[in-house]
Amino acid sequence: MTIAQKRATSPKLENKFLSGLQKQLPELIPPAIALFIFLAIWQVFSWTPGATLPGPIKVIQDTWILILYPFYDKGGTDKGLFWQIWASLQRVAISYTLAAIVGIGLGVLIGVNQTMAKALDPLFQLLRTVYPTKPEAEKRAIVRDHLAMVGLGDAMEKKPMQKSWKFRL
Repeated sequence: MTIAQKRATSPKLENKFLSGLQKQLPELIPPAIALFIFLAIWQVFSWTPGATLPGPIKVIQDTWILILYPFYDKGGTDKGLFWQIWASLQRVAISYTLAAIVGIGLGVLIGVNQTMAKALDPLFQLLRTVYPTKPEAEKRAIVRDHLAMVGLGDAMEKKPMQKSWKFRL
């Protein structure tokens, strides 16, 4: 005679998604609250008179079609969000590749040829990054001088330029 055995059933059925969500919930709440606060502040500032930046509600309303249909292509510049992002990423990749080729080539040339190193050293010293530990007045003077050299000095101030050239040779 065969005796049918009853299967053991667990007292509660667990859904893997829900149990995973319960474990991650403490990690998700603070960023969600911060994002909500940021969007709320942005929306409030967009309602102020004279605001030129649209609020998040207006942005979503105006870009809803781009968000829902990212792959559409109606020709010309009327393309979906995916194609616009793809074009931007292509430009970034091409620019980075060209900059790397030029930078590596110039670095090898300077490393191999001492004359080129001596010739380009003043230019590198001029364009060197301003350290964050320098006083603010000196940073402004260096930036102002660099802008004056490329022809943008009048855009910053209408004051006469002070000479604060600093080369390390």
